Amino acid sequence: MIDSEIIIENLNWLDEKYRLCCSSKTAFVREIVLYPRYAVLEACGWIEMAVDDVLCCIYKNKIGEEMSNVKKDLYITPVWGLGRNNFEKIFSSIVGFVNMKKIQEGVMRSNYDFLTTFVRDIFDKRNNFAHTYLQSESEPIYKTPKLLKEDIERVNKIFKEMEEILSKN
Repeated sequence: MIDSEIIIENLNWLDEKYRLCCSSKTAFVREIVLYPRYAVLEACGWIEMAVDDVLCCIYKNKIGEEMSNVKKDLYITPVWGLGRNNFEKIFSSIVGFVNMKKIQEGVMRSNYDFLTTFVRDIFDKRNNFAHTYLQSESEPIYKTPKLLKEDIERVNKIFKEMEEILSKN
């Protein structure tokens, strides 16, 4: 089962630091920008691990605990590069077309659209942040940690729905 407790705690902590910087007269602008950047990295890491959990669910339910570890090592662990335009492709290649269709039909369309758009956008930001550095103090903020936390809570609910659908099949 997907656990969002720690990521929510981390985002709350980052939001607290972010708000302290925003209210401080002595904080550097770069501090205000760096906390949201770090929150994006944390959120992406959680999403990748949550996707692994959802995908492992299908193997545990279909082939048992012992074989699920073998399948995880063969099929799930090597999946990296989750992000822009390949979220659905990676997911469907592991769960299969039929299960992917069940997920798309079982999860409310607006939630599914939100999930795919959010994953694409946040991983685009992560890739940009990973390959650049803070060059000026006027760099725009993607989202505050608080807003990211709200998005992660919604994504967590969607992942749980997906996991439930996969466990029934």
